[in-house]
Amino acid sequence: MVLVKLKNNNCINKLKATSIRKLSSGMDISYLTIRNILKALTYAGLCAKGYPDGNAHTYFITSEGIELLNNLKGDM
Repeated sequence: MVLVKLKNNNCINKLKATSIRKLSSGMDISYLTIRNILKALTYAGLCAKGYPDGNAHTYFITSEGIELLNNLKGDM
């Protein structure tokens, strides 16, 4: 769900990355849960940190994450 939102928001590189706060708006998931999900996805290489937005960390989906989403979409 988080990867889909990153892709739909066109967060595909360091410059287009989004903060956790912006990502959590419109989602029924808490800030801390999204932060933990992003930490795990970053460790797995499916998303990465972008350039900071003030004091906030930002994240974007990597090509591996996009490939995974496309493969999952094809399996449905």
